Amino acid sequence: MVVVDDDRLIRTMVADAIADLADVELCDTGEAALQILRRTPIDLVISDLTMPGMSGVELLDQVSRAHPNTDFVLLTANASVESAIGALRMGAADYLTKPVREDELVLVVERILSRRQLFEENEKLRDTLRTVESCRNLMRCSEPGEVYAVALDLLLQNLPRQRGIALFRRSSIPTNGVAFRGFDEAEARTMRDVLVDSKPINVDSIAQLEVLDRSQLHDTLYDVGIATTAIAAIPVRGAEKERGVLWLFEDGRPFGADELERIELIAAHAELALRNAERYSQAKERAFIDDVTSVYNARYLLQAADNELQRAG
Repeated sequence: MVVVDDDRLIRTMVADAIADLADVELCDTGEAALQILRRTPIDLVISDLTMPGMSGVELLDQVSRAHPNTDFVLLTANASVESAIGALRMGAADYLTKPVREDELVLVVERILSRRQLFEENEKLRDTLRTVESCRNLMRCSEPGEVYAVALDLLLQNLPRQRGIALFRRSSIPTNGVAFRGFDEAEARTMRDVLVDSKPINVDSIAQLEVLDRSQLHDTLYDVGIATTAIAAIPVRGAEKERGVLWLFEDGRPFGADELERIELIAAHAELALRNAERYSQAKERAFIDDVTSVYNARYLLQAADNELQRAG
């Protein structure tokens, strides 16, 4: 929060009144306030209307244009209905007259901060709902191998990031599966050879979500000439033998707390989809295997084919 007033006594009084509500920076000119706003995001500016140099109205205009997410409260000794309406039309959140009553000031600031918090919570809820809605694509995966690639795409879309890798062990095939996003064809081919054949990574070694600055994957990528910074390692495990890990590349933009929550949400849906795909694969396998001989039941297959032909006809 920034308090702007050329009167040191007013600045100090306002700062003392709202000190328990937020961190406060003080400045005596509009130009100084703009320098602070360029340096760091600010929730609220409280400014005098009449000051040497840039006026409060001019400061409000610049803040509204350059920092639309910052709220603004004007203070003035010469209030009128017209000036109040004008300030509100320009984007001010409120308008207080001097001498400012501390209880009134605190009430206004609390109301603005509460509204901001409610807005942020609503935005977070909307983001969560959008993420959950996008996770419906996972439930359409009938094969376990599909789940990892779809989950990787969802992570890249929802965070968003550009590069990612999925490495997974399939119970039905002897080699690991792998998917790449954001790499060119030559890089993907080189990494596939390393991760699947020459230097495979044990997916069971990654037990929980972690953001890693150094790992076996870092070393592998370095060996093949691919530079990277931090990587989020996201394990995805089925109920049976299906195991995998998704790697999301930070690429210079650190993962925030809200992004890590989004990762955990998508990973949880991916694990649920993986378990459903496991059950489907097991049920499909049992349908074609004789319970007594444990071999494929040719008569059943022929009957199923005949039924499909009749249905198609």
